[in-house]
Amino acid sequence: MSEYLNVRCLLAVESLLREIRVENGYRRDVPVHFERRQFEQHELPVNVVFEGDEVPRPDTANGDHRSMTLDSEMRVETHVPLGSSCTLDLARARADVKRALLVNRGVLRDTDGVLGQLVYAGAQVVLRGDGTDTGAQIISLRLVHPEKFGDPTAHS
Repeated sequence: MSEYLNVRCLLAVESLLREIRVENGYRRDVPVHFERRQFEQHELPVNVVFEGDEVPRPDTANGDHRSMTLDSEMRVETHVPLGSSCTLDLARARADVKRALLVNRGVLRDTDGVLGQLVYAGAQVVLRGDGTDTGAQIISLRLVHPEKFGDPTAHS
């Protein structure tokens, strides 16, 4: 059985974010996780990938069509050390994520082909009330992609 499209999309986003390394022209190496948790200072900076909402586009999710077009929210939560440069570090982290993910005009692909189109939807600073010494933000992207009815492993 083929992998589900949403999982392939998450793995493709992770792969692109793994390119945020000094040797690729970025300011620093930034590891990527799928695990949302409290990070220690020595683990920062870090990017965490997770899914948001998935919504079918109007008039595509009915029985008259072979497939539906989905808007799937992909989120990247960036964490940086809290301190005097936190605002600048968050701005740089956001720019790095956008640079890595919107390469090729946002066309997301894996080894099996094109998955969909990534669209930048904004960023929001997260106020941390848990006593951690990190600054954080959530960068939201929307992935527009088709999915075959009854088969979440296939496009259309």
